[in-house]
Amino acid sequence: MNAMFFILSISTAVTCFVLGLLVLLKNVFNNLSFTFFIFSWFVTIWALVSYAFFIDQSNFLLYKIAYAMGGACLLTTAPWVFYLLKKKPSKYLITLFYAASIFLITIPFWDKSAITNFASHNNTYTFSFGPSYYLYSAVIFLTVLYLFYILLKSIFKTSGEEQYRIIFVFTGLFIYFFGELAFGLILPILDLTPSAPLDNLAAISFMGFASFGLLKFDKDL
Repeated sequence: MNAMFFILSISTAVTCFVLGLLVLLKNVFNNLSFTFFIFSWFVTIWALVSYAFFIDQSNFLLYKIAYAMGGACLLTTAPWVFYLLKKKPSKYLITLFYAASIFLITIPFWDKSAITNFASHNNTYTFSFGPSYYLYSAVIFLTVLYLFYILLKSIFKTSGEEQYRIIFVFTGLFIYFFGELAFGLILPILDLTPSAPLDNLAAISFMGFASFGLLKFDKDL
């Protein structure tokens, strides 16, 4: 079982980092490629932390950090989506998203009420969500809904290669978000937490769709 965890987690980490690096190297000085690489770095670290937990499923802190990193990954999607859609966001707004992402990662170290009642049961585990967890999740959920909105709106306003790249990003984000929603919220609430990090597949799908759309159809990179 640990071999499968290793292959899936390390494959996710390596794939996401390499795809982010390829986008960055296509135009190092482009805001879109740079913020996309930052996003890929966050996903890479998340995959590694998730694997660290799965080889030590008694480590509750690692589990909470992995959860927080998953939320941080979704928040770091916003900056490069803004640049993708040529929204010309202010540096203050971009800084705000990265600050919020880092803040999320610190939550496991000081908020003991977000995730509680953790118990490991031979490669499966159960836990409970506290009130503050839903507050943090609401911020992430609303951010992603807004990204869906502006991406979908842009799909109908564009054409040709520009439209294609947005469609690829939208598709990847859709798979990623609902994969995280299923494996990170819905199944745990039902006490059906999977014993394998299957949400890694959603992360790889997102990186694959998004990086292909950027590398294939973005002339500014």
